[in-house]
Formats: sequence, C-alpha cells, structure tokens
Amino acid sequence: MNVRRDVMVVQRLLNLAGGGEKLEEDGRAGRLTLGAISRYQAKVLRYPNPDSRVDPNGRTLRSLASQATRPSPRPASRPAPGPQAAGASGLETIGRWAGEALAGLQSTLQTWMQGDQAQASRATRVRARGARTPARQPSGGGGRRKLTDADFITAAQRLSPRVDPVLVKALAEKESGGKSGFGGDGRIIIAFEGHKFRKYTGRIYDRSHPRLSYAYARATWRAKWVINNRDQPTAWRTLETAMALDHDAALKSTSFGAFQVLGENHRDCGFPDVDDFVNLMKSGESGQLEAFVRFCKAKSGLVPAMERQDFGAIGTSYNGAAQQNYDSGLKAIYDRLKAQQ
Repeated sequence: MNVRRDVMVVQRLLNLAGGGEKLEEDGRAGRLTLGAISRYQAKVLRYPNPDSRVDPNGRTLRSLASQATRPSPRPASRPAPGPQAAGASGLETIGRWAGEALAGLQSTLQTWMQGDQAQASRATRVRARGARTPARQPSGGGGRRKLTDADFITAAQRLSPRVDPVLVKALAEKESGGKSGFGGDGRIIIAFEGHKFRKYTGRIYDRSHPRLSYAYARATWRAKWVINNRDQPTAWRTLETAMALDHDAALKSTSFGAFQVLGENHRDCGFPDVDDFVNLMKSGESGQLEAFVRFCKAKSGLVPAMERQDFGAIGTSYNGAAQQNYDSGLKAIYDRLKAQQ
C-alpha cells in the first residue's frame, strides 16, 4: 500500500531530476507517476525491465535522492521557481517543501546519503541482517517443524495424482544438498547467483563488483559460484553485500530453502513483491514446500516431466539446461529413497 506522503516525495524527486513531463505532486501513484518512474529506471539506471517500484533503500530511491542533492545548474540570480534554491541540497529542499509532515522520510534520505546501510523499512520488509531473527522465530506458525512423508504425499497429489511423492522428496534432498530448509544457525538455506544479479542490475556492477555480477559462462561460472556460496555464512555475507547495492535484485538472484526456488520466481509463486515471497520461505519448511508446489505448477512442462519421471526434462525445467549431471544425480537419490520404502 502506497503512503501518500511517500508518493509525494517521490514525485518531488522525479520533478527535481527533470527529463520528463512535470508531475502533479498530489501523492497519488497513478499512471503518469508510474510511467515517470519507469522512464527514469530505463534511461538513468538502465534497467532492462523497469518495474516502476521505488523501495526503501532501493537503487531507484537512492539514485533520485542523489540527483536531488546536486546543486542547481542555474545561476544564483535566476533561481528555479518553487521551493528549490541555488546551492540548496535536495534534502533541504524537501524539508522546506514538505515541512514536518515529511520529517521522518527526510531523516531516512539523509541516512542513505551518508552511506549508512541501515534500512528504514516497514516491518514486513526483509532486512539484510534482520533475516537471522525471523528465521529463528518464523511468523505464520511454520516454526522448526520438519517436512514429513505425509507432507510430500500431499504436495505430490496437488501437482498430479501421477507424481510420485518420493520424487518430491528427492528434489528437496538434491536441491538442499541433503540439508533441511534451515541451517544450524537458524537462517534459511540460500545460494546467490551472480549471473542473475548481473541481469537484474543491467550489468552496472560488472567492474566494481565482479564477484557479485558476472556472465554465465561454463568455464568460469562454477568457480565464482563456489566462492560466493562455499558455506552458508559466506552465502549470507554475499547476499548482504548485494542487498546493499540493490535490495530487490539481490533477493531475485538468490535461491531459498529446501527446494532452492529462486527469488525471481516470486510472481509464479503468487507474490507480486519478492519480499513477501522471502517471508513465506522464512516461515518454515511447510512454506518452502508451498512455494515449490506453486512454482512447479507455473513452470511449463515440469509437472508432465515429473509424471513420466523424465529426469533429464525435470532437470532442464527446474534447474536449467547448463546443469551437468543434474538428472543422474536426481535419479540416484530417487532410486535410493525408493529402495528404502
């Protein structure tokens, strides 16, 4: 839900940035405002897929605030009309323009511009270092309950009566490396994908952060992936570093939980907001299983491949064509679990 005063600040920042039709600063996130955000993301931030979102601590708001803090190019004798004066920072302009009603958000912007990575987000937002606590004490009643055979049976039936529950269990073991959906420290199991981060940030960090943003090349991809994800503490440090650069892009580029569903699939799992998807994954292994079921249903050809136990097609659909030996590894796990029944 958009807060009116927040939208007004975004509209003011867009107007200060220029480059488009002047917006009416009415606090309504309508077509013109969303279009202006999208154009800014495309032209200034060079997003390959602008989403018209302005998130707390996100790149779009940081960039707009940075644009606003640049001194006015107009000479002092010809100040711009309205609240902006030559030499005044964008933060000061916002303060004079909006007064006490925007004091809280002004303070947040000042914190961002000073380089403090503390995120002044609403309670439902995922925080880079705050994820540890919710993972230990998940919301929604997920708790630390482990998935049972009954859970796998129910999930398989939801996919298709012809899907073997053992196959669902085998996928969980394959994706999590035999672990549960949470690590020993209570945090959710994750893996960061640098080639995805490169995609969602438009390659702008290739030079400054080559460990976080890199091309998907067979010769080098695996080595960089291992550096970023050699253990869970390392993977979390990698994610936190990426989130400081671009919150949403980092979460979209990370796979979560027992089934390692990528954040980029949040819409397929029924969540317009990637943070809400992550909150489901943090809620417990049952939440992770729910995301898995939704993802499989949305993925074209995956459920039929599971029905006929076509391990090659399952691997390609679920984890990409470039994953070598995924099919044989999955089949070996399935055969072992089947023999234990």
